[in-house]
Amino acid sequence: MLAFLLVGPSVSAQENCSNAIDDDGDGLVDLNDTADCNCSLPASTTSLLPNPSLERFDGGQTGCASVQPGGLPDGTNQANCLTDWQRASLGTTDAWNAFTFTGAGPDFPTTLPQPLPSGSGVAGFWVGIRDEIDHTFYNGDGTTTRQYREYLAACLTDGQRMEAGKDYRLTFSLGFMEPQTSPGEDGPISIASPDSVELAVYGIRRCEQLYFGPFYSCPETAGAEGYELIGTVTVAGTAGRWTSVSYDFTTASAYEAFAIGGSCAADRGRPDGGLYRNYYFIDDLILNTTDAFTPVVAGPVQVDGLTVCDDITLTGRPQPDASYQWYRDGIALAGATTYTLALGSQPEVDGTYTLRITTPAGCAVTDPVVVQRPIVSDLFADTLGLCFSGDTIIVKPRRQTGATFQWSDGSTGTSLAVASPGTYRVTVTEACITHVETITVASQAPLTYTLEQLPVDCTVDSLAVRVRTNAHRPSISFRSFPEEARLTHRDGLVTLPTGSTPAILAFIDNGCTLVLDTLWLTSPAVPTDCTEEVPEEVVTEEEAPQEDEKGEDEEVQDEVVPTIGEEMPRIYAPNAFSPNGDGRNDHFTLYYNSVVVGVTQLLIYDRWGELVWQQTSGEDAGWDGTFRGKVLSGGVYIYAAKVLLNNGAQQSVSGSVTLVN
Repeated sequence: MLAFLLVGPSVSAQENCSNAIDDDGDGLVDLNDTADCNCSLPASTTSLLPNPSLERFDGGQTGCASVQPGGLPDGTNQANCLTDWQRASLGTTDAWNAFTFTGAGPDFPTTLPQPLPSGSGVAGFWVGIRDEIDHTFYNGDGTTTRQYREYLAACLTDGQRMEAGKDYRLTFSLGFMEPQTSPGEDGPISIASPDSVELAVYGIRRCEQLYFGPFYSCPETAGAEGYELIGTVTVAGTAGRWTSVSYDFTTASAYEAFAIGGSCAADRGRPDGGLYRNYYFIDDLILNTTDAFTPVVAGPVQVDGLTVCDDITLTGRPQPDASYQWYRDGIALAGATTYTLALGSQPEVDGTYTLRITTPAGCAVTDPVVVQRPIVSDLFADTLGLCFSGDTIIVKPRRQTGATFQWSDGSTGTSLAVASPGTYRVTVTEACITHVETITVASQAPLTYTLEQLPVDCTVDSLAVRVRTNAHRPSISFRSFPEEARLTHRDGLVTLPTGSTPAILAFIDNGCTLVLDTLWLTSPAVPTDCTEEVPEEVVTEEEAPQEDEKGEDEEVQDEVVPTIGEEMPRIYAPNAFSPNGDGRNDHFTLYYNSVVVGVTQLLIYDRWGELVWQQTSGEDAGWDGTFRGKVLSGGVYIYAAKVLLNNGAQQSVSGSVTLVN
């Protein structure tokens, strides 16, 4: 058990910084009394990069989806929760923490390499994915790539920049995961860190160029504006361990921001030619001029142990002729006078830990390590809906957290198939803490929603679009129109600069019905009262009809009848098609009368807004229900088309179609 030093009150007015007593009566104990217990030696080399140990988190940063206090990570794709860091492209860089998010198998690493080199927080990224035989990634501009990369990026601290022609050094630790196997549609997928990887270091001319756009490939291939390759470094390592890296370089230009991730080199595949995903962890990124790297007394604190229910060991850096004292929340711990500290799994282990190292040259205090018991949040929706009699839904968690499950029927899988209304319970064990969640399954009500534009602030430099729906667990995504770039949202609310796009496409799905709606944006006027949200007058609200189960050869059709002048184009779109090779309804396409010259564009999206097929020009037999050469599973898909009329005008048409197989 941890204990504070118990020593009788001192009659001295001078604070003793290691006895857990307020000696001078100023209400401040030990290191909290910064006037009397300040150390003059630096804890570590100053870094031009913010939050270099990735120890600080901010739940208020754009794109952070954590539900933990302070933004501590609790799921994948949360690099934007790291204070002052963010992902640089569509690649979904991750943040990890020894106590709130330690694994997310089987599709992500199930555990972190030990010990963590600097505190409890690290980041991670993929450097190459081929988890399907013919894997292709679709960029936001409509191009495709077979290369998948993720990057971690930040603006330099306090508006600083790297100067052209100067010598710099970058040091960091790279973690190699334990190999594991994940099931895949085309066979088992090897998830591992190959024993060497080529990383690329980028300088970015201006801070606002840090996010280089909706691309999955490396910055050079994507034509990233402002990105310049400083150089590449090859790092070798061992599974389950960390490798320390030091890289010296001379800058060719001045840079305000920095990014690191996999280079444009070919992926490290598998000797047997099998499917793979390559993952690496990164921590403790120190960037400065080479002359700034002088020996330091304190250095980072390593963390060994995962979750607050484990035996945790904190390890400082040993120094000759040094004395040591550990602190929790700034107050000295009794008997903790070596450079290692063993923590048990008792509840009072939570806190902020530092190590004070005293040498003949003076003293230094390490950067803090936060040990925090996670807040276990609900992983499942409270209520789910069955679409129709005989329907089956899959109850599954909303985030990948590495949790294990015990369902009320005795099964232990990550999901449960449910075909009847009722109440279902699951015991969730996450980060060694157990809780029970209850899910009510009922018949799904018809989908209703509102799509509206909102002003964001009194400067009207930005605006917001919001979707509200009666769905129990809606799937919502947004794209700009006509650019069709994917837009990030949180709980159905997307914010964007005023004038950045003329319209928004909203994809709204309740699991039974999928709709696509378009909202044309207007420049908001300055509200007279800026303390409340003032909705834009244009609000689209409708009730979408419930999708019925379609027969295999059903030929029910939608009719879209826009009017142009005196003429009436007639455009027909089948509600359903069955690509089974019987020669009937094997393709989805549009049919039209003589007022329409032809289809100039036809796009097919899945319910998550992902483009799965497109016809961009000329005549085409239509969509055959495949994606990357494989027939997709039955369900509802969205189409968006443009047709050319005989008066030269273009007409947009959209709707949904059911693929039956």
